[in-house]
Amino acid sequence: MKRLIIMFLVIGITMFIYSCSEQSPTAPEISQNDQSATSLEKKIIEKFTGTSEWVKDISFGEPPEILSNGKLKLKGMISEWYENTSCSMVTGQSIWTVNWLIDADWSRAKLWGTADINVGVKEDGDPVLGTWQLLWHGRLTEGIYDEATGFFSGGKIVVKAIGKGKSGIVKGMIGHWTYTMNIAEGFVYSSHGFIVKIHKPWKKHH
Repeated sequence: MKRLIIMFLVIGITMFIYSCSEQSPTAPEISQNDQSATSLEKKIIEKFTGTSEWVKDISFGEPPEILSNGKLKLKGMISEWYENTSCSMVTGQSIWTVNWLIDADWSRAKLWGTADINVGVKEDGDPVLGTWQLLWHGRLTEGIYDEATGFFSGGKIVVKAIGKGKSGIVKGMIGHWTYTMNIAEGFVYSSHGFIVKIHKPWKKHH
């Protein structure tokens, strides 16, 4: 039970992630209009599906903060996950930095942060074939507070992420991910998304 609490607190949640064929006040907005979505569809080189599985906690971040409106803020938590997907270009170790803003009644929450995916890495010492850098945000709905654990025992988390291939076999690519977790069914995200090849400088979405 203690391990389960830790897993939820660190949320690598996350998410994060990849293998080939298919906002809190400061959370980044990641969106695209119909026209840009159509343009991206024409440039897709791979679609993927898969899962993201918790591996270990790295840091619990800053001390929890209860805001004046009763919401709970958790900041800077870091965890390692494994992205097991249908596409080798998005399969590997992922490191997630996570922030939470949880409603006072625990029914809803916002989460956001950054992530790195080290393609091809499953165990320490494995060669890194490429690296992705991600920005992401998500929401938890239908949350159920568990007095025994002091955290969520139920709820649905949906995370959206966009990432840039920074090195190796994914350099110059852009990836889009969607992660979904039903907490009551287990601490694993299902994922799907797509990769596009770009030929101009990548800019962050604001």
